[in-house]
Amino acid sequence: AALLRLSAYLDARPLWHDEAPIALTVINNSFSSLLDNILDLQKAPLFFWAELKISQILWGNSETALRFFPFLFSIISVFVFYIFSKKFLADKFIVNKGAVLVANILFALNYRLIYFAGELKQYSGDVLFCMLAALFYHRFLKQEFDLKSAFLFTAVSVFFLLSSFPVWLVFAAFIICRLFKLNKAERKYFIISSLITGAIAALYFYNSLLGRYTAQIAYFSDYWGIGFINGSNVLKIIYGFYSYLFFPFYISPVMIFLSITGFYMFFKENKQEGIAAAVLMIIVIT
Repeated sequence: AALLRLSAYLDARPLWHDEAPIALTVINNSFSSLLDNILDLQKAPLFFWAELKISQILWGNSETALRFFPFLFSIISVFVFYIFSKKFLADKFIVNKGAVLVANILFALNYRLIYFAGELKQYSGDVLFCMLAALFYHRFLKQEFDLKSAFLFTAVSVFFLLSSFPVWLVFAAFIICRLFKLNKAERKYFIISSLITGAIAALYFYNSLLGRYTAQIAYFSDYWGIGFINGSNVLKIIYGFYSYLFFPFYISPVMIFLSITGFYMFFKENKQEGIAAAVLMIIVIT
């Protein structure tokens, strides 16, 4: 997995359409003016821009310099995924060791993950930080939530939320799950900590991202207007999504079956967390 990602990074292919405005934004601005002059409605988390600026200052404007952090995150994610797969695959099933092996093979050979190791986008970081967030929040599901835990939870959560947008969904899932397990003594610390963390993320979204998302509403309206999603092609869209996600393992029915089976196994062991996950998945799909 690491060698395939290194190969994609060292290929140093020329910047293409989606990467070019990010590169120009980083090269032509200082730290203080980065967020005010983002080109082409590009949307990326705060720390992603900071990482790119650091790599540009240290190593220059080449493709390999600008793509260093996406590559670094893709390499780290290989090892984190191994820990992640051993942590969350159900222990009660006899296929556990085989499932860990298959999951890591799929992760190692997944074309999208290899490709994004050499891409000037935040997606390698999204994969890494979502796994790290899940591992971090898992320890808080049963641990007592006191003042010390609240400080740690807030500091680390703010870092995660400003490093990756999909982590916001992991954070929301944890909040829903933990609410079911709070006692009276913990509730005060948990609610205050969650509100502070959420407020910081919301403030960043409002100041730096809302305008760019609002400017793209017309594009979404056009897609809906021409029937991009309707009753007759929903299944086709789901199949296409799975083909894209798991390429080169693009047998959509098999991957959908594995997803449903895995979700069932998870739900059987953790009903409350399963319901929370199902609600979030429905929201995301919608």
